[in-house]
Amino acid sequence: MTNIYKGPEAGIEKEEAEKLHFRSKVGWKVFFFVILILELFSIAYWFFGHPPSLFKIVGELIVYTLSLLGIFGFAFNKKYLLGSFGFI
Repeated sequence: MTNIYKGPEAGIEKEEAEKLHFRSKVGWKVFFFVILILELFSIAYWFFGHPPSLFKIVGELIVYTLSLLGIFGFAFNKKYLLGSFGFI
């Protein structure tokens, strides 16, 4: 009698499976730091340049905070706020 609850077995070696599973996220980490630096320059411009309206400031802080949290969570395999989404 066969066990219907047993998962199928792959016909590949362990080393080959590890090669397929490994994905480097160096590019995402670089992208995160580039976007972070650009956003910090944008915020610094508010203080030293022409300040935008309060609506634009709040909107930009909300959008970029959530975006940066998502990119950070994906690049560094971290979960923040609601773990059920997997990227925040």
